[in-house]
Amino acid sequence: MRKLFTTIALLGIFITSYAPNVKSFAIKKAEPVMKVYSDTEKLNAIIAIETGNGGKGVYNRNEPLAVGVLQEWPCMVEECNRILGYNKFTLTDRLIPAKAIQMFWIYQNFYNPTHDFETMARSWCAGPSGMSLKGSISYYNLAINQLHII
Repeated sequence: MRKLFTTIALLGIFITSYAPNVKSFAIKKAEPVMKVYSDTEKLNAIIAIETGNGGKGVYNRNEPLAVGVLQEWPCMVEECNRILGYNKFTLTDRLIPAKAIQMFWIYQNFYNPTHDFETMARSWCAGPSGMSLKGSISYYNLAINQLHII
């Protein structure tokens, strides 16, 4: 009996000496699981906003200079060529979906290398300083809603 008591006492001392602080066992509220979206899903959400319902809901429908699946302006072609350091793109490339998407990623990799979705959407809507412009918030809200649909 004495051996059993000694063993239990030693075991108790051993467990309490190696156990973490009791205060660290506070009950925490469960946090919701957030879905991680791929870059392709993020791009598709922005394309969906820009082109709308088969072109009927185009975001910049009153802007004749914005064309293609991403409604790119001529300044986007200039900016991508500036980033690259040579004239790779032309204005007609905005009408070719693969090239328009290529310009999108050149722009994003330069101004938003982490591909943060809020920065992606707001800078696409309002330029490199889009995160500081209140007007880009409504575009981001459209984008986030579209992303949840995809």
